Amino acid sequence: MNKESLVRFAARGLAIALMLPVITVFTGCSSNQESTIQVEEVSSETKAEKRPKLLSSFGLWEGPPAEQRPAEGVVAYDLNSPLFSDYAYKYRFVKLPPGESAQYTESEVLDFPVGTVIAKTFGYPDDMRDPESPVHLIETRILIHQEDGWVAFPYLWNEEQTDATLKLTGTMVDVDWVHTDGNARTVNYIVPNANQCKGCHENVGKGIQPIGPRSRHLNKDFVYHDGTTENQLAHWTKVGALEGAPENPDDSERLAIWDDDSTGTVEQRARAWLEINCAHCHNPDGPARTSGLHLAHDVKLPSVYGVYKTPVAAGHGSGGLKFGIVPGKPDESILYYRISSDHPGVMMPELGKRLVHEEGAELIHEWISEMEEPKEQEQPKLSSAGEPRYPSRCRESSNFDHGGGLAGRARHGPHPPILGLHSSRRMVATIEYIESVIANYQAAAKANLKTPCRDGNVVHITSEIADDVMITADLHGHRKNFNAIKKIADLEKHPRRHLIMQEVCHGGPTYPSQQGGCMSHSMLEDVSKLKAAYPDRVHFLLSNHEMAEMTEYPILKSNKMLNLMFRLGLQEMYGPATEKVREAYREFIRTCPLAARIGDDVFVCHSLPEKVDKQGFDESVFSRELGPGDYQEHKDVFRLVWGRDFRPENAAAFAKKVKATTMIHGHDPCPDGFRVPNDMQIIIDCCTDKACYILMPTAESLSHKQVVELIRPLQK
Repeated sequence: MNKESLVRFAARGLAIALMLPVITVFTGCSSNQESTIQVEEVSSETKAEKRPKLLSSFGLWEGPPAEQRPAEGVVAYDLNSPLFSDYAYKYRFVKLPPGESAQYTESEVLDFPVGTVIAKTFGYPDDMRDPESPVHLIETRILIHQEDGWVAFPYLWNEEQTDATLKLTGTMVDVDWVHTDGNARTVNYIVPNANQCKGCHENVGKGIQPIGPRSRHLNKDFVYHDGTTENQLAHWTKVGALEGAPENPDDSERLAIWDDDSTGTVEQRARAWLEINCAHCHNPDGPARTSGLHLAHDVKLPSVYGVYKTPVAAGHGSGGLKFGIVPGKPDESILYYRISSDHPGVMMPELGKRLVHEEGAELIHEWISEMEEPKEQEQPKLSSAGEPRYPSRCRESSNFDHGGGLAGRARHGPHPPILGLHSSRRMVATIEYIESVIANYQAAAKANLKTPCRDGNVVHITSEIADDVMITADLHGHRKNFNAIKKIADLEKHPRRHLIMQEVCHGGPTYPSQQGGCMSHSMLEDVSKLKAAYPDRVHFLLSNHEMAEMTEYPILKSNKMLNLMFRLGLQEMYGPATEKVREAYREFIRTCPLAARIGDDVFVCHSLPEKVDKQGFDESVFSRELGPGDYQEHKDVFRLVWGRDFRPENAAAFAKKVKATTMIHGHDPCPDGFRVPNDMQIIIDCCTDKACYILMPTAESLSHKQVVELIRPLQK
């Protein structure tokens, strides 16, 4: 078999994946499936009859499946420089409809006919120092070209290595191996869910597309299973799998092999590595198109591939560095900083890996170290502060209404330095408004910690302090429903009413600019104003999207990186003051309670952890002071806000932990505005047109059935 890397596998069990990021990226709260970028539920476009449950149904191999020997009519292939996937071996195959061929293209992905199946199997051998080490297959990812476009499905191999089963929800597998240096390494390998594939494979106007099979990646010699060696373009043409390719493969472009210095210069190999690992997102039509950073090998202008390019979204991901690439200084370059990091909020690429590709990062380090300053006409002009003056990404704006009551707060043109920051960027908000936003966040954070009825990280609302409680759930920027909640709550006229809210970030309208940043930051600001105005009676519970903003844990939803869109929205509004605003709202989020208890029996939290009945749960998070580690993936606070396990057994186990008979959550989408998954839980949803809420009296103890009867529509 064609090996990319050797590794030792030891299965330690399987667990349902969270999804993001592989960065680890997660999907949003209005999804039924989440995975490591967490992602939205599997698309309805993937019709059941077109996704076989068993991988063997595709007829890709003959003989023992573990040998990955292609069947008649199936062509194995490889790439000059493959995408790094945590050192896994990868075996690639294409199966074309009988009598049909792919059409050659010079630069784009080959034009495959409808009915084509492309497969990529991932596996790990026992020891990378031993070429004879058996390979344990983990997963196979399938791309199918249907009449209405490409669809993608993941399949998980069984322990017997006899077949793989469709795994739409994704999963995780613990893997360890002995590396080339003899040291043991481990990784929590992620099998993506079906929709997560869009994070890399989907381009604007084209839908899902293959990434690897381009002529410049395929133009290489390959050792086939019969022992013959042949150029892949020539072989595909010979067996009828390809039409239109040059008769001589030397007349077709060929990218360098990133780790073979006989195939190209350091620059050529580095650009080849960046193209296969990064350019599927960083191109004019890719998911990262708004970054303005394009990393295909043939991009000529240095500023476009990062030289002296300032980031669209600064912050933790930039490491405090100013430019994508600083010639001669890799340690001052954001590009190298991100590809050499394994932090979920920093690492690049974001998907498909957890480990740093050390050898690839070393190549980029070498390339930047050798890089010369761009020609004079390509260099940015520097301001007096030594910062580049590129055209502003934050445009002047008219006095439009942001949907959050911001009309009239806008003004045109650049501002003087604000809050000690220097930037040539423009912004919409006035200095006075920015200062008021920061002050509200600070006041709300203090109020969170000083709420009289707060005990540890739980707010306890009793009849002694309240007549009733209005309970709401996820809003995701839905301004109309937010306004309805405020109107119904009417806290000014009901001095003994409490209001529970959760999850307002990520969603709703976007700014009318090319970047299209998310405006939901304005709703988070308005929540902080409510908390500051009614400090004892407004309770904003920690939710997964707000926690993701606090920890910079990436969330991919509908093929959009929500954190990035949120950051772009902040920059549209606050320009150079963005980081000051972010610092303020992250502290507000950090101080939010985890849950609310109403009386003795009703417990409200964003969701509940998965598998409490099997894995337990540390309920001390509700009473003790929390630290940064508590918010990390797989920890119990993380499980609390990300879980979607509504089995009665799990609900009963969690209810016992928190001593409740009724639990109310958000987090899960409810087309009808609410859902009752069992006789202990109620899920409500406030980001749909059928949004619901609960107005609960505190004077008496209510049964689960009685609480359900209190559910009301938000909009009449």
